[in-house]
Amino acid sequence: MTVETATDQASNPIAAALSAKSAWPVASVLAFLDEARLPLRLATRDAAGYPHITSLWFLHEAGRLFCCTQSSALVARHITRCAQVGFELAVNEPPYHGLTGHGDAGLVERDAEALLERLIARYLADRNPRLRGWLLSRVATEVVIEITPRHLTTWDFRARMSRAD
Repeated sequence: MTVETATDQASNPIAAALSAKSAWPVASVLAFLDEARLPLRLATRDAAGYPHITSLWFLHEAGRLFCCTQSSALVARHITRCAQVGFELAVNEPPYHGLTGHGDAGLVERDAEALLERLIARYLADRNPRLRGWLLSRVATEVVIEITPRHLTTWDFRARMSRAD
């Protein structure tokens, strides 16, 4: 879990992007980003301007979200054409809670292999060595996506959905 001071939070893009109407304070958002082992749903725009959603493993670091994908993937081509993206990170089962937002994305110069190793450790741990091997066999053509949130909000229906009828 990331431990940040109030000064760190003030300069963190997550803190700057968080809506005043968000269900969670900054510290809860940062904890959710650091602890969630859920895919980030990333919305980009295709060549015709229509939304395209891709689920990607992610890491939160210094207020930005980082993902890996193949350089030939649609999501990489879409981001190259248009940096504006939407995203959601939410549980799939009740009681529902999560976050959603939009921001700017780019393909950045960063060690894709090191990030992919961290993503594999986060999402697979020691499970599924075959998938780990396959993912790493394609690392030469991996690129890193960096997302800087510009607006973010959260919702949390746990209290409402856990009440007895």
